[in-house]
Amino acid sequence: MYLSYRCATKPTHMSASLRDYIESIVSVTDEEFDQILSCFVPMTVAKGEVLLQQEHVCHYCYFVETGAIRMYTIRESGEESTRYINTEGQFGTALVSFMTHQPSFEAIQAIEKTELQRISYTRFYELTKKLPAWQQLYITLLERALQYNIFRLETFLTMDAHARYEWLTQSHPDFPKRFPVKMLSSFLGISRETLSRLRAIN
Repeated sequence: MYLSYRCATKPTHMSASLRDYIESIVSVTDEEFDQILSCFVPMTVAKGEVLLQQEHVCHYCYFVETGAIRMYTIRESGEESTRYINTEGQFGTALVSFMTHQPSFEAIQAIEKTELQRISYTRFYELTKKLPAWQQLYITLLERALQYNIFRLETFLTMDAHARYEWLTQSHPDFPKRFPVKMLSSFLGISRETLSRLRAIN
């Protein structure tokens, strides 16, 4: 699922600061941030690398510093459906699996060479018990994920293809040039042909 809201102080394609992101939501002292940062492991993953296989348990939550990851499902036909895309300054994980330790119905993949900060389930929830600021951050992330999911559910039921593309260009203006048509069409729930036509018009 989507743990979002981009760090406002860092533009796309630049390294996003975990501290900037945290402090856009809650205030932390240097000591608290050092404690938070000690729970994260930096990692660099290649384009196409799978971070979580579908039907495996998700043990990690990721903060994207540069690059992008996606959450996607694979149907019995082998067709992939992109559910969420997380870019610089966003947290991303298979949220239900991460919270429940049940197998995930979605997979996670790097769609560009990506620099991440990774935190395990154990360390994540240790922080919620130790630091009120992290607990508040977690609540805010959950609220935003819920808002985004409700938006996707309610508006996509009523928006036609053109309106969905308009939403994409307004909320994620870099996506049309940054990611392939096949991925974006499944993200928007429209055909590749329709998306190609809309891109040509716009």
